[in-house]
Amino acid sequence: MRRRWQLAGMAGLALALVVIAGPVPYTAPSGDLNLDGHVDSVDLQCEVLAFSALVTAAPLPGDQCQSDADCLALVGPDFYCRPGFTKKLLCLPVCVSPLVPVGKDIGILCNDPAAKTDYCRGTTQVRSLDMNCDGTVGNADLIYLVAVIMGAVGWPGTADHDGDGQLNFCDSDSDGDGDPDATDCEVLDETVSTIASETCNGLDDNCNGKVDEWLGTVSCGVGECAHSEPACVDGTPTQCNPLAGAAEETCNGVDDDCDGKVDDGPGDLLCMEFSAAPHVLGVDCFSGDCLTTLCETGYFDTNGSPVDGCECSQDAPNVQNGTCQTAVSLGTLTDFPSAVFGVASNEPTGDGDWYRFDAKDVAQAGTDTFHVRVKFLDNPGGTYVIDLHYASCDADHRICSEAAEADWATDFIAPGNKTAPPAIPGPWAVGGGESDCRSDPDHTLTPTDFSDDTSDTTHQCTDNSATFYLRVYVAPGKKVTCLPYKIEISNGIK
Repeated sequence: MRRRWQLAGMAGLALALVVIAGPVPYTAPSGDLNLDGHVDSVDLQCEVLAFSALVTAAPLPGDQCQSDADCLALVGPDFYCRPGFTKKLLCLPVCVSPLVPVGKDIGILCNDPAAKTDYCRGTTQVRSLDMNCDGTVGNADLIYLVAVIMGAVGWPGTADHDGDGQLNFCDSDSDGDGDPDATDCEVLDETVSTIASETCNGLDDNCNGKVDEWLGTVSCGVGECAHSEPACVDGTPTQCNPLAGAAEETCNGVDDDCDGKVDDGPGDLLCMEFSAAPHVLGVDCFSGDCLTTLCETGYFDTNGSPVDGCECSQDAPNVQNGTCQTAVSLGTLTDFPSAVFGVASNEPTGDGDWYRFDAKDVAQAGTDTFHVRVKFLDNPGGTYVIDLHYASCDADHRICSEAAEADWATDFIAPGNKTAPPAIPGPWAVGGGESDCRSDPDHTLTPTDFSDDTSDTTHQCTDNSATFYLRVYVAPGKKVTCLPYKIEISNGIK
């Protein structure tokens, strides 16, 4: 807690004079005893004369005089009978203006803090012989008057701290901060008062007994560095570091390096930890996740995880059979005797695996067992589907699409029904078919002409041999997988 400092006695004067000596004599209402607008040696001489007269008159129970003539007889010339302390009439030197009270004259009341008159400045009497407002006129008043004359007041740390012309002893607001000394906890510090704002300095600025309170927080930084700290720590304002907590940027959906950007930088650097995964040639960052973007030839990333790299290698049958023109030939299947073969592969490219095979319709007496069937023996998670084409890859020769199983046959038995055999590429019609069937001696029969059937209960046997095209691919909406499929292809088996 700061203490109020006041000059007292010669020691105080010496301190005041050492503190500072202004270049121009200080003019103040206090001490301007002759009302000439300046405090100078004339006022000092007048103070000395008045002091001597008062000492001579003391102790005085009542009035010293009734008229100027009394003073001429008691003291000598140039002294007049004037009011002194508590209106006692005293013989004072003529240099003391009639408006200058000796001390605290109860006839002059200064109650208005804003008043500035010949008598009052605020609540303090001015032009008073009693410079330090202690109710007496003595050596101390001479000392303060000398200090005023020499310009050693009117500065912080002097008898007139705020330089308003009222010595601290007489000033109700010694530091001029607007907070009266009666409530100001630091009467000689204009930065501290009950109306001041608290600042971060380790002091009680607003006189509430607390230090650096309610100063809040400061915030700074972006991304992972966004944070708040107390605005004041141990009397020192906090310097918020906007890069506190910054780290090297990685692919995680977070602004690690606190530059206001998320996952900014080359993908191979953001995802460096995955660049050495098996068979990986490129990685990149997408929405906070590292993904494989390029694999070695023949390898694929089908699970979306960069941890195991390009984990899938393309099976041999899959190579270069992504179109109908590059379909892998599986050979020939006869319906008599019936034939079966299988194919297994995976499909990590997403373009589909194409196969072709020849289905042979062997001539038989009295019946026809031609029946092409394709079905999955292993389809992990129902990932794969098939398209089956008859004789051509054209769309109008597609027997089925996005199917789990397909077949095309003429071996259904309904000899009394002469419904046409299966249309190309549609499935067989209900009824009809080529079982039972008889040979066609004159070879005039066409697939849609039954006019030369040999009887009402049989059909002519025709050669339905054809090349079939099979596409195996990942069903729409399913994720590409490296898990293999197994397919059985047969002819002559219902």
